[in-house]
Amino acid sequence: MKDAYWPAVLPGSYTVKLTVGGKTYTQPLVVKIDPRVTAPAEGLAEQFRLSMQCYDALLRLGPAIEEARLLRGRLKALGEQAPKGTVTDAVTALDKQAAALAGGAQGFGRGGGGEMSLSRLRAELTALLETLQAADVKPTTQAAAAVNQLQPAVADLMARWEAIKGRDLKTLNEQLRQAGLPVITFNPR
Repeated sequence: MKDAYWPAVLPGSYTVKLTVGGKTYTQPLVVKIDPRVTAPAEGLAEQFRLSMQCYDALLRLGPAIEEARLLRGRLKALGEQAPKGTVTDAVTALDKQAAALAGGAQGFGRGGGGEMSLSRLRAELTALLETLQAADVKPTTQAAAAVNQLQPAVADLMARWEAIKGRDLKTLNEQLRQAGLPVITFNPR
């Protein structure tokens, strides 16, 4: 995940593991809280839990956005090669669908009341994670509510992306086969 915070761990005992050249090294590590922090342990645990929800969602969204861009590039190249007609219309339709789901490169804000996209959701979750990690304090009720409100959007957008990769791309590939055109192979990972 590029340009995003990683959630700070809670105070406690951990084991650090490093594997290099097939050899594994481990070392115990104790993380202590800054003595100036006065937040109760329950508040820090909530901060960590909410931060991890944001972080885990960001880990899912990043690859989906990259896959959508990869797919759009392949669709664009195919659209330039394919003869005009039904297949070109199907390519254009799938590209529009992928573009709407992926969203713009920046994705910030909800200006204009537009539909939630993968990029916009990534931007909102990144901002929330930054807010949560800005200080060692119990999260505000507003921050907690925002994290909880975005979780269904993560599930919805990821399901829609999986449908595009599965069902919609499969349908397009069948049309491409029937037209004697090369299919789009999609193995981004």
